[in-house]
Amino acid sequence: IDRLDVMSQSYFNLSSSFSTEIEVNDINVGGDIFNQKSSYLSSSIVVVDMFTTSSYRTAKYLVQVSSASEYQASEILLIHSGSKSYTTEYAQLSPNGLFTKFSSDISESQVRLKASSLFDSCSINFTRTLISV
Repeated sequence: IDRLDVMSQSYFNLSSSFSTEIEVNDINVGGDIFNQKSSYLSSSIVVVDMFTTSSYRTAKYLVQVSSASEYQASEILLIHSGSKSYTTEYAQLSPNGLFTKFSSDISESQVRLKASSLFDSCSINFTRTLISV
């Protein structure tokens, strides 16, 4: 945390990731926030991101995918029960139609966000917010 002003407003300037608990004016903040991560999709299905089932229950992603001159953006919500994961993708935007789909599963106590694309190679950039169990 670069700066925290509890008298008026709270400011969080994050350089890479944030993972702690803070209480400000009766608001408890906990979890994990990434400014940005990138992944490269070069096969039919690739694991884009993962987190442990014992630490986090819910994830929210803001995703941008690009391939040559094609691109799309969407938001993804993901929650798990410990043995099964559930994903919904919404707010989907693309000038020429969607070309990448997202899904999730659990493998070896890791919740995995996966992507599959119509194109051979894609660049995936995203921000992620995790909420603790």
